[in-house]
Amino acid sequence: MGRAVDAFIELKVDELAIRKRYDPEMKKVVAANLRRKAEGTFLWVTLACNELKKRSVNFINTRLVLGKLPVGLPGLYARLFDQLLSNRDKEMSEVTFDILRAVIIAVRPLHLCELAVVASLGEEGMKDPEVARRYAELSGSFLVIREEYVYFVHHSARDHLLELGKEKIFSSDLLKEHETLAIRCLQYICYDWKYYNESLDDDPINRSSPNSLDYPLLHWIEHSNIAGSKLQRSYRLNHSFFR
Repeated sequence: MGRAVDAFIELKVDELAIRKRYDPEMKKVVAANLRRKAEGTFLWVTLACNELKKRSVNFINTRLVLGKLPVGLPGLYARLFDQLLSNRDKEMSEVTFDILRAVIIAVRPLHLCELAVVASLGEEGMKDPEVARRYAELSGSFLVIREEYVYFVHHSARDHLLELGKEKIFSSDLLKEHETLAIRCLQYICYDWKYYNESLDDDPINRSSPNSLDYPLLHWIEHSNIAGSKLQRSYRLNHSFFR
């Protein structure tokens, strides 16, 4: 495993050297720091290199950034989380937390357009996956996007984020988040889908939908059941949909 991680570090440093124009000495410094702090973990190397790839990091401040990278995954997750909390743009910060809350409690991976519904990213995000992608990228290195579906970079990222976010961005029992997600799903079912999917057949659950917006239609009930009586106090259950 150690040799495999070392080889992976060399590969990632070569990529960084091209992107950031490292000289041979800087390549050695970066590789040595990554080997010392990674504790033999591929994921740590990936996340650390994502930090070094940022536009704000250049040849001049690379050593400073390396010095601030914590040893091991728990410390690095905590640093990434602190970066999200320290965002001075409070509106964008709340959007980021909405995205993370949605991905954490969703019962399956979300398509980018589904994320736009359950994280309330707006009509444009429902219609255009690239718009939703730009929002998802606000979540730093916690999330990855594969074939337009959103995943945590590793299952440990979800666990650490849930623990780090207690009393800061998540309810301790997550009931409030399930209630909010259920309401957003119901909003889409009762009002929005007919406007955003005019080309669908009479059956709304149509997997040929170009925007892959099945999630709110199929899974609103799981979140409603978890929210329980809390949902009854915040959503009109006499709506024609329930009748």
